Amino acid sequence: MLGFLDRWKKPDITTTIMFDEHFCHSAGEGSGGETYELDEGTTEIIFRFEKFDEFLSTYLFDHPYLPVHIKELIPQNKGIFCAQLVQDGLYQCTDPVGGDGSISFRRESLTWLQGSRRLSTFSEGAIAFGIFQPATSEFHVLWATMYRARRR
Repeated sequence: MLGFLDRWKKPDITTTIMFDEHFCHSAGEGSGGETYELDEGTTEIIFRFEKFDEFLSTYLFDHPYLPVHIKELIPQNKGIFCAQLVQDGLYQCTDPVGGDGSISFRRESLTWLQGSRRLSTFSEGAIAFGIFQPATSEFHVLWATMYRARRR
């Protein structure tokens, strides 16, 4: 009945990015990491790990500088591995990393941690993977990166 409104709806644009250690920004701005480039108007980011088990081993279980109490949060069921995104606010991704090593960031999979605002497109921000402690709302960053949309 309201199909005439569809002509004003912007098309969904998906950008897939692959995990690459050279894009690490865990030390913050100026850490030397590269920034992922997204297509302008991106409505979904698919972040893909080629070998997710190696990522967990390197950045969580076998990380020599990560405190033991953080490593033990998952086996003790006191923490969950997840992703958070920062772009005009803080969001937590409700989707897990799938069996194919990918996680989808989109309007429906992001919960705004400061209210109920929804993202419609990705422009410039950061993605962090880490351990979230529901009891304390602490998020322990294991690896983070930056992204920005490029002009067409």
